[in-house]
Amino acid sequence: ICPDTPRLEKNPIFMYFADRFQKPYPFSPDVAVDITPVIEKKLRAFDVMPSQMYEWLPWVAGNLDQVPKDESKRFEWLKKRRSGRTRGWKERYAEIVEARYGKARAEKIEHVEVFELCEYGRQPSREEIWELFPK
Repeated sequence: ICPDTPRLEKNPIFMYFADRFQKPYPFSPDVAVDITPVIEKKLRAFDVMPSQMYEWLPWVAGNLDQVPKDESKRFEWLKKRRSGRTRGWKERYAEIVEARYGKARAEKIEHVEVFELCEYGRQPSREEIWELFPK
């Protein structure tokens, strides 16, 4: 309890990021974001978290033995492992990407992240979501 902290004037928006879980229900995206221009920056941010990216997550996935021991090779390994998650969107999310960016631009997009509105937060309109995630 933080009595000195003022209450929020409106409920915030909460969003889920994509996962492959099917229970209790599968992921259903509400917004797609072209991250192609910033994918390198995102991967560099991951790179500065070595205990997560090069220890914990590979251990959980059962491929810790595949992480290069040489630090200079780790980033290339990380790029191959993590950029595939944002590159393989066309099979699953083409409809929402095309709705957001139009077919012509969608065909040129390489990396996408998608998000689903969480029912616990405020439920914005599609237009408001698009304002929060500008093109």
